[in-house]
Amino acid sequence: MRRTQLGFTLVELVVVILLISIVAVTARSRYSGTGAFETHVARDQGITFLRQLQVASMQFDAFREFSSLSTEQQRAVECRGVFATGDRFGSPESVMIGASSLDCYDNSVFLSTEETGITFSVTQGLSDSSAALYFDLLGRPIQVELSGAERIQHRVCGGDALLTNNSQICRYQFSGESTLSICINQEGFIDVCENF
Repeated sequence: MRRTQLGFTLVELVVVILLISIVAVTARSRYSGTGAFETHVARDQGITFLRQLQVASMQFDAFREFSSLSTEQQRAVECRGVFATGDRFGSPESVMIGASSLDCYDNSVFLSTEETGITFSVTQGLSDSSAALYFDLLGRPIQVELSGAERIQHRVCGGDALLTNNSQICRYQFSGESTLSICINQEGFIDVCENF
């Protein structure tokens, strides 16, 4: 006597549910986009960029010997600055050397709102948030002020003060679908920091 099958077996039902869930996860990732990850990626690229500039700046004390450098060397030093404007984070597009404006190298590193959809800002720690951040020979963050032909270095991100509170750090903020920050302390430690 043969039994006729009136339904599905448990194994068949589990396989169908598993296939539907795989298709749903794949479709969801296609429609939700990568916006949740873009801010994290941009912040991580920013940390890498800052650390590369810091290491390059630690090779020689360019600001102490700035006037004795050739124009190309001065341009290379000036292009190591970090700017955070609303739509750009990274090297400047051009720098002023003497009376002439020179473009930074084609390989200057920066992130832009046009590419990432993320806005950038300096939220604390710099004496002049529109001026570039550089690193000195020890890797500490500085800003440079022109005084005639001389360049005066000012320590920032807490300077010579004791690091007693969170206002004594430099904070770069990356805002997209989420808001994330990079912090630099007075000794040049660059890392992710909590938003508060």
